[in-house]
Amino acid sequence: MSTFTTNKNIQEPASGSFNNAWATPVNANWSIIDEAFGGTTAISLTGVVNPSNTLTITQYTPPNIEFSGTMTLEVAYFVPAGVGGIWSVANNTTGAFLLVFGYASGSYQSIPQGTRTLFIGDGTNMQIAHTNIPAVNESAVLAWQAALAIQGSQIQSVIPLAWIPSVPASQVTSGVFAAARIPPPASQPGVTIQADPGTTPTGTFGQIFYYY
Repeated sequence: MSTFTTNKNIQEPASGSFNNAWATPVNANWSIIDEAFGGTTAISLTGVVNPSNTLTITQYTPPNIEFSGTMTLEVAYFVPAGVGGIWSVANNTTGAFLLVFGYASGSYQSIPQGTRTLFIGDGTNMQIAHTNIPAVNESAVLAWQAALAIQGSQIQSVIPLAWIPSVPASQVTSGVFAAARIPPPASQPGVTIQADPGTTPTGTFGQIFYYY
């Protein structure tokens, strides 16, 4: 005799059952799992006159539930007690009435028209999956960015030149040297950037020549 899981009603066959017929429960279970990951339940509230409704297994198995139609009264749709899950619920209805989603014997939430809300339910309490985040103070962000830029320039200027293993001038005649092994250009009289002339460059003492 089979048993069924609490949240998605997946069949668990008893040991020794479905001899040579295992495909029946296995394929059915995979269909349920696929629906539980990406399925959508569409519910029209046009003509609904019952203010309290309990979702069926096939309705609450998918993660997406979309309400539409014209409401003529406040309506609640409840997940059965003890069934947990995550649902993205859209209220695409018309009519100035409240739509409620949650647990009849626990907590529930309203869904404003024209919105989609992500809910998390633990079998008793239905909660919105996010909390309100305070608005960002733009001036504070700009001040932080400015402070960060200042800190970055200070970091570059306070590093002692002795900490950088520079190369003796007599050795800087050819080849490619890592930037970390050349003294910072900011500490020198100037920097000259030019095409490689093919000869020994000339210039003011202390200048660093970069070639490309």
